[in-house]
Amino acid sequence: MNTLVIIQANSTYLNQLQQISIQTFRETFSAVNTTENMEKYISEKLSLSQLATELKDENALFYFIKSTNEVIGYLKLNMGASQTELKDDCALEIERIYVLKKFHGKNIGAQLLEKAIQVAKELDKNFIWLGVWENNQRAIQFYTKNRFVVFDKHLFTLGEDVQTDLMMKLPLKPQLKSIRPFIGAKDFACSSQFYKDWGFNELVLTPHLSLFQMGDFAFYLQDAYVKDWIDNTMVFLEVDNINAHLESITKLNLPIKYPGVRISAIQQLHWGKEYFIHDPSGILWHIGTFNN
Repeated sequence: MNTLVIIQANSTYLNQLQQISIQTFRETFSAVNTTENMEKYISEKLSLSQLATELKDENALFYFIKSTNEVIGYLKLNMGASQTELKDDCALEIERIYVLKKFHGKNIGAQLLEKAIQVAKELDKNFIWLGVWENNQRAIQFYTKNRFVVFDKHLFTLGEDVQTDLMMKLPLKPQLKSIRPFIGAKDFACSSQFYKDWGFNELVLTPHLSLFQMGDFAFYLQDAYVKDWIDNTMVFLEVDNINAHLESITKLNLPIKYPGVRISAIQQLHWGKEYFIHDPSGILWHIGTFNN
């Protein structure tokens, strides 16, 4: 294969853009869509006037990949308000990435994808996303192989046919996975049993440190006590149904089993509702739910 180059396309490339857009779209979807729906989409979305408008959009970027003088594929990226969904300033959308059928299997799509990632990093975006037809297994496999994950769905209209696209994204920056506070205990054994009775699962890490988990939430309990620290430690736990949560906690009879444990009534605040649990050491838990 001849040397490949990727260039940014502007309005002077309008005719070439329409040609590669229509040819690759037909090659990709003609076999699985009606002629009427294909031609309606092409006339509306890939007309010279529509593509000219998109080329002038400062939040859209087009790139050609060329072999000698032949355009063999192209890429369209959207930012900001020009994204078809999300409109997230921290994101870059790949709206179109197409390669001529005769060049499939030659790593051309991967080079265009790498260009998109390069642009996104230069623009300091947090992630790239795209929509891919749920029946386009070849494309889904390609993006999955390149570490994209499905995060939602949206509708895509092709002519008169309303289809479902999988929305996939690729994070470009380190992602947070959890936050785990460290809390202390005046009586480590007593506090450990208290949290197990509450419903947390204990993972003993050392004789003086345990991880307590419930679903996706976790915290570390230490065999350490400094009165001023403990007296000023507060943890907020958001729940989906505060009334049901208080009812389940009340049935555990924790204040009877553990001296110093107190459970308050629910109070209505301007931001939502909450009630309080004081653990055996005096740590204050805010159990709350926010207004919709």
